[in-house]
Amino acid sequence: MIYYKAAFRAGIILLCMFAVITAILVICAWLPSFISGKIGRRALVDPEPWAERSGRRRKTRMEQIEWIRFYPLKKLILALLWLLCAVVSARAFQVYVLAGMLVVWDAEDIGFTLFICLLTAASSVPVARYLLLQYHSMPRLNRILSKKEMDGLMEREHFQRVQFSNEALNRFHPIYRSMNWLVVDGTAISKRLAVIAQLNCHFHRHHGLRYVWLEVYYLNGRKVKTKLGNWSVRSGERENRKALENFLAGENLRVEDFGPGGEKRLLDHIAEQYGRLLPELKTESEKILYLLKNDTTEIKEHIL
Repeated sequence: MIYYKAAFRAGIILLCMFAVITAILVICAWLPSFISGKIGRRALVDPEPWAERSGRRRKTRMEQIEWIRFYPLKKLILALLWLLCAVVSARAFQVYVLAGMLVVWDAEDIGFTLFICLLTAASSVPVARYLLLQYHSMPRLNRILSKKEMDGLMEREHFQRVQFSNEALNRFHPIYRSMNWLVVDGTAISKRLAVIAQLNCHFHRHHGLRYVWLEVYYLNGRKVKTKLGNWSVRSGERENRKALENFLAGENLRVEDFGPGGEKRLLDHIAEQYGRLLPELKTESEKILYLLKNDTTEIKEHIL
């Protein structure tokens, strides 16, 4: 009798542990997308996030968009990890070199410490570039424009969430649009710079899902890639793809499939035509700002 009671209690404990672990895994998988959606709605539906209220400066729209994909948090975690590695490397140098190599180290300790030192040294430049780069949510343009210029581009832009008639598409990461911008999965895409786009679908056997990526080609010959979302392979793939193409066409963004080698030829052609545009503007930032603030329909027609 005592044996059965002990076995029953052990079974209850194991069942509770399994339930807790399952709940933690579900929360970890679901919580980031939930928080991301909340941040996206707050950042993009708020008509004037840059205004001062109650004497306190609010974050700019771009600063809020950065949180959709948790870029500020990623920067903080990366900086702390690198600093930890730097402290370990400095401590090892102090103990091993400055002490005159009198300290006896195990082979495993030497190997681990050497690995940390090499990792710290090799990652210093890439980490610094990542931390110093402004607004990861505006790819390509963040390497050309200043923080103030990118903030100015989002002023007075009023966003609305895109609603599809197809329920499968509405399960995607929310897509927001304004007169001049699309924000897809926390990535800001300029409709004035966008020349043409391509949809890529990748099947994931383990999850039984098809992941959809949007690739947008800018007037300066650069490509912006972002995840649109995913749908089940059992859903109508042709209908979903057609609905996305119709939506992008409504935003004056033509979708094509370039095939093998077609992408490089397209980028080279766009870059060549871009080099001939606006010769009176000397710097890259001046040319990009001009294109971002003016109608580019005729330029796109000429390039294509």
